[in-house]
Amino acid sequence: MAVGAALSRSGTLGSCRSFRRGGGDHHADQIKLVYLPPYAPEHNPDEFLNNNLKQAMARRRTPRDKAALKSSLTAYMHSLQRCPAKVRTFFQTPTVRYAA
Repeated sequence: MAVGAALSRSGTLGSCRSFRRGGGDHHADQIKLVYLPPYAPEHNPDEFLNNNLKQAMARRRTPRDKAALKSSLTAYMHSLQRCPAKVRTFFQTPTVRYAA
């Protein structure tokens, strides 16, 4: 069974259910439905971010406690915010270009 996602031209993502109920009818010309398999990490840009984050954290010193882990994760995510070119690379793979 495929899972549907509706992506508007502005980049807003919503479920097909909300659009079928009329939530997106007034923007029908701006909506593209993309059907995805139930489990498809290669089609999910979040998975590319998760992989990048795990690799970055593996290169850092092991945090001693939960607070140190949170601080390290937050610092990395803030540094990623300052690198839009790197974030764009998460959408370059053909399987995730639908979300770009």
